Amino acid sequence: MTGGDVLVNGENAQSILQASTFLQCPLAEMAAADYIMSNITLANAFSVFFLALNCGSAYLANQIETFLLKCLRTFQFQISSVMDLLEMEKEKLESCLDMIHDNFAAFGIICGWTLYDISDRKRYLSGFFENHLVPEIIPPDAIEGNFKSNFRIGFIDA
Repeated sequence: MTGGDVLVNGENAQSILQASTFLQCPLAEMAAADYIMSNITLANAFSVFFLALNCGSAYLANQIETFLLKCLRTFQFQISSVMDLLEMEKEKLESCLDMIHDNFAAFGIICGWTLYDISDRKRYLSGFFENHLVPEIIPPDAIEGNFKSNFRIGFIDA
């Protein structure tokens, strides 16, 4: 078997990661994991963490855990691993979410926690969203009032 070059991109990164961990090709695994990490956000980090665990990529799991812990500690979460958050009781998560005033972060954390045990936790989603996501939509009456006062139809006489 000989080596070669592989172009890792958005279409094949997950497949290369899965195949390389199965076939124990650490260089391909690291290349795929590094590509995935270059596109990581708090919104997709938990899904990628689960991917890393499911396909057995310790390299990617460690990278994601470092990323997530850094993000979570900025919100004063007192945890030592991502699993501490994922296995957290609902009431404790509620109190942690009370400290977050960033919709994007709260959404990512809520979704990650839910995905860990979706069959049991999906019932809490609407309550979490209602209680912990700040509405950023302008009230309809403000839009309607502003729209009516600023909207003019003009005709051009030819």
